[in-house]
Amino acid sequence: MSPEVVHLLDRAAPWLILWSFAFTLIHGVRIVGRFRHGPRKVPDNALLTELAGLPLTLLQSVAFAVAALHGD
Repeated sequence: MSPEVVHLLDRAAPWLILWSFAFTLIHGVRIVGRFRHGPRKVPDNALLTELAGLPLTLLQSVAFAVAALHGD
């Protein structure tokens, strides 16, 4: 693997961890709220669900482009 790609992933790792942790907290609060308020019908929030994986998806595309530029 190209060193440039490794450095890119290394620099992005802390931000990905923080992003994932933030959405874990958000969803944890939502789950606790569902247990507290009983079995009522609450729609899922598609935006929150999809936003959790957005940085990883974008990083994969950027890492592919960097690898292609460096002939990896």
